Amino acid sequence: MAGLHREAMMIAVLGLLTALAAIAVDISLPATPLIAGDLQSSLGAAQLVVTVFLVGLSLGQIPVGLASDHFGRKPVALYGVIIFALASAACALSQELNQLLLARFIQGFASAVGPVVSRAVVRDTVSGEKAARMMAMLVAILTIAPLLAPPVGSLVIALTGWRSVFWGTMLFGALVLFLVSRKLPETAPAIRQHRNPLSQFRKQTALFFSIRQCWAGVLLVALSAGAYLAVITSASTIMADLYGISAAAFGPLFSVAAFAFMVGAMIARRLVSRLGMLGMINLGGSVFLLVITAFVLLMSLGEPSVVAFWAVVSLYMLGHGMILPIATALALDPVPDIAGYAVAIIGTVQVAFGAGMSFLVATFYNHSLIPLVMVMIFCGMATILTRWLAFRNLDSQSSPE
Repeated sequence: MAGLHREAMMIAVLGLLTALAAIAVDISLPATPLIAGDLQSSLGAAQLVVTVFLVGLSLGQIPVGLASDHFGRKPVALYGVIIFALASAACALSQELNQLLLARFIQGFASAVGPVVSRAVVRDTVSGEKAARMMAMLVAILTIAPLLAPPVGSLVIALTGWRSVFWGTMLFGALVLFLVSRKLPETAPAIRQHRNPLSQFRKQTALFFSIRQCWAGVLLVALSAGAYLAVITSASTIMADLYGISAAAFGPLFSVAAFAFMVGAMIARRLVSRLGMLGMINLGGSVFLLVITAFVLLMSLGEPSVVAFWAVVSLYMLGHGMILPIATALALDPVPDIAGYAVAIIGTVQVAFGAGMSFLVATFYNHSLIPLVMVMIFCGMATILTRWLAFRNLDSQSSPE
């Protein structure tokens, strides 16, 4: 019983640590129009509050991954959460948009400790399908953030203004800091303080990308997540512009898609032992194929209703929830000795690609659904093709233990 309690506690702490970035993004989504008005900027410029955070999150993962292999998981997590909390306070105190953007970049950079350290700890302790199941559990816990954060953010903003959102993320960071300091064990297989960081970077990069299962897993994660991040960054603006969805109403609507994502992760956790890891990715790819078909049909009939459009978006989130934890476990499985850096590669490529997809939607936005729908179709189709082209000879390795 004591062992089960420790494992449950560790999963809970890792889940909250992982949720740092998600909460910082999702709780701020309803605030974008208010930030634009209060800081006297355009709505497009205010959207950079999310984009800049994602850039920081992307750039922070490689340094965090190398540091966690070099110094250990726990100290890197502690320092990262401290910086995250301080940057959150700086966001709340910002008096102009440039100050807010700088603080958000630092907040995003520091929040990289969440996904990097938590996934590395999972790979330190388990492998194969066991790792896939634990990754899926972390994703399910992580999804509580987008389920609750937008509605909570909408309520907080309505009652106390947009700055309270960032004071809230500071308090959440303080809670995570306390739990990490008390409950997270050190799991790194070896703390390599004698290594030259540049040499470490060069050798580990070459090792990771020399293994097909690693780089193909990264592609699956990034392609699947590209449309997910594009939806997160653009949906509130698009829904307000095209359907008149207010900031307060968008929070509950977004929670529907977040719930679908969580259901996908729980399906993956439940079925991966039966289908194998590649079989589980096949199932997620089948969901993407349904999404592509539905979008083609809907767009051929004219602009869809808000219910029809969001139903297909939620279906995409279901498929993404199936694929993300499994593809992550696949990519990490062959490289247990460099788990921190391997996780950082996965996260960096994932966020950078997602930021690119978000940029495309924002750049080509023409007051229609077409840019976002095209990105979702591309990401879904590319994920399906990557699975079959990259893993067609690796089915025998789909369930390593």
